[in-house]
Amino acid sequence: MQRTITHANPIDIFTMMDEGEDILLLDVRENSEYTGDMGHIPSSINVPLSGLDKFLKENADSREKKVVFVCATGERSLYACNMAIQAGYSNPVNMRGGMVQWHLSGLEVTYED
Repeated sequence: MQRTITHANPIDIFTMMDEGEDILLLDVRENSEYTGDMGHIPSSINVPLSGLDKFLKENADSREKKVVFVCATGERSLYACNMAIQAGYSNPVNMRGGMVQWHLSGLEVTYED
């Protein structure tokens, strides 16, 4: 089966969450970025890129779930999507523009752990 990366903008991601779609939202920025100036999406889980491979292996039961990857601009999250494909995940989603675009879209953020 050919696995491909889906690209979605922040509004699309917000709509998925708002409609209750079963997604796993992983923010691959460093911990200091996650709680820093840009904050993070309230329902996201912080898994820095350096620990993503281990997380993907430990959560292999999520391989068929839609996994949305988030970073600051969309570059690290694209790399994370490729890592997910290599780990056997079938539905990785790259959030285009990352948290920069999330902010520009006027969507909610939080700064707490």
